[in-house]
Amino acid sequence: MKFWQKISAVLVIVIAVFLMQGIINISPAEAATYKFTFNGEGINGHMIYDAAAKGKTKSPYMTQYYGGGRDYKIDLGEKGLFQGTVSNAIVFLARKEDKILAKIRAQHDKVYGKDEEHNVLEPKDLFLLQVRSFERQPKSKYSLVSYFKYPTETFHGSTKLPTTVPSNAEVEIFPEVEFPRTLGKAVFTGSVQTKIEKISD
Repeated sequence: MKFWQKISAVLVIVIAVFLMQGIINISPAEAATYKFTFNGEGINGHMIYDAAAKGKTKSPYMTQYYGGGRDYKIDLGEKGLFQGTVSNAIVFLARKEDKILAKIRAQHDKVYGKDEEHNVLEPKDLFLLQVRSFERQPKSKYSLVSYFKYPTETFHGSTKLPTTVPSNAEVEIFPEVEFPRTLGKAVFTGSVQTKIEKISD
């Protein structure tokens, strides 16, 4: 758990810094609507996203699709229900060769301290469901971030919105994120079954 919290803390700072430093638009490969679904013990949900959404990037290893997500739902039973009609999809490839990530790592170490036991830059391919505080329904002082973690090269080095994913992923759900200060506590951590289906052209 400590390891994944540090990994996620790095990503939170990455996202926040990219927001502040500026962005570059990139065009999607195709226009279509997809539904990303996930389920496991104590969790189920979905995110519908538009492949026509414009991607914004500051690094070749990360693209943010603001407004690309539409309807979303994360049902954790007694732990909470999070849903709305506005969300953001983010594709992040955690790689040691990412120079920008290396700079963020230095900021992370300064703020959170070094983790000598684990390699917080272990390569992973991540698909994120993010809802900023002002986008939540009702509005909140906290952002919501969900990290779906897949093996390296799942997305074949691309940060385009995925149209397929492996059937298994590790997920962490953080409903009380304060960018960039803290992630808060994960309300759910575990394994899920995932899939993506095309629902309209």
